[in-house]
Amino acid sequence: MVRRIFARIFRGPGINPDQLMKPVRPPYVVTYLLVGLFLGGLFPISATTYEIVSKGLTFSLATIGVLHRTEPLLWMVDTAPLFLGVYALVLGLREDVLRKTYINLVTERENISELQSLTQQLERRTNQLKVVAQLSEQLSVTENLSEQLHGMLEHFRANFGFYHAMVYLTDDAQNKLVLAEATGSVGRELKSLRHAIPLEMTDSLPVRAVHAREAIWADNVREIEGWQPNPLLPHVYSEMSVPIVVDDRVLGVLDVLESRIAAFDDGDASIMTIMAMQLASTIRNVRVFEEVEAALQRAQALQNRYQQQVWDRNRIARRNRGIAVYRQPDLPPLSEETIARGRRQALTRERPTEVAVPAEGRVEQALVAPVKIGDVLIGNLQLYGKSGAASSWTDDDIQFVEAVIDQVAQAADNLRLFEETQERANRERLITEIGEKMRRAADMDTLMRVTTAELSRVLGGARTFVKLGSAERLAGETGTPPDTGDTPPLSPPDSASNGRMNGTPPPVEKE
Repeated sequence: MVRRIFARIFRGPGINPDQLMKPVRPPYVVTYLLVGLFLGGLFPISATTYEIVSKGLTFSLATIGVLHRTEPLLWMVDTAPLFLGVYALVLGLREDVLRKTYINLVTERENISELQSLTQQLERRTNQLKVVAQLSEQLSVTENLSEQLHGMLEHFRANFGFYHAMVYLTDDAQNKLVLAEATGSVGRELKSLRHAIPLEMTDSLPVRAVHAREAIWADNVREIEGWQPNPLLPHVYSEMSVPIVVDDRVLGVLDVLESRIAAFDDGDASIMTIMAMQLASTIRNVRVFEEVEAALQRAQALQNRYQQQVWDRNRIARRNRGIAVYRQPDLPPLSEETIARGRRQALTRERPTEVAVPAEGRVEQALVAPVKIGDVLIGNLQLYGKSGAASSWTDDDIQFVEAVIDQVAQAADNLRLFEETQERANRERLITEIGEKMRRAADMDTLMRVTTAELSRVLGGARTFVKLGSAERLAGETGTPPDTGDTPPLSPPDSASNGRMNGTPPPVEKE
């Protein structure tokens, strides 16, 4: 302390950061003042002692008082404690001020450093949230879940700078986590190896995240008991696993790896949780999309079967309908064989196409096209050019024919629906008329005769038989009842019978 005070006296106050930061009790001003007074008091004591010894006087207060009255030099020496005390007081005050100023500067610097650190963390979190927001804007529903996950993970790793990122999905049996997608060439190799983690491996972070249903991370995975290193990822130190949950069901895990110790914190867990929610939404949307697509395909298949059933071309042919032929008066008609050849070519095309059709020793240039409603083939169109003429069908002609065929198909389907409605109405009317006649029957025999007669009239049956009885009686009896000839008079056929009967029906068997 004395040495330092002398250094202050002769060289001025210095700065020792470590010393200034230490707590001081009492303050420097008190310590310096006491030391200054002590040192200043040594000067008059030493001078008085020297005078007494040099003059051979005895030590007493009277002697000291006589010397101070007779020696003016001692008066000046006696002021040394005052001057040194004042100087030490000033140095102590300056030392205290300097210490307080330095402490304030250090505290301010620490506050600035902490503020800068918080600012950097805030910027990092802001950038991460921005990346997540951008990622959500880029999401789209696609049929390929793997491509969707791959794009998300690559975007995620590129903007966050992580060492590696993977997405595991639970298998159908809920027995293991199967690697669905991962980043980089390592990810492709892991997928080719069908990398998976059994849910019984409780020392695995992804498995622990599935059971805990919350984000779990480790500052140093190498310190985890039972941890098994992956030779394809040799630089892994930190790991964070976040469950992917949809409707209270764990679908998988987002697993992020880092090549430094203690790389994750609570803020990273929050960001990863948001990312896992994005992944959950994507997985759910893709699966819903797949279910909707499958339902649409089933509905389309049912629609196609329905169209194939209702468009009975044989039925149309029996009625000699749905066929039209046009030719110029100066041209010979085409043979059935030529038309059949053109039809076979038309049925193998997807759209109007110009083809060459052999016909009676020559080649006809024809524009053939299938007529379809949806995916159901309902007919064909053949448009022939002049005999021996070169190709004369332009792209505009083909597009025009294609548009006309679409209109033909729609109009034909509308007409079919109209005819079906008419037939259904006629059938309902016939059922109502027959029911009215049956309700007017006075007894069972009359009811049976009306039933057989009306069925024969409407359906054109040559012989009609109806019998009532128990199952045992009907199974045990053989033979047919005699024809009594007492068939009631029949009403003449009308339009409701669709022309199925002309004249009086044949005799009716009854019982």
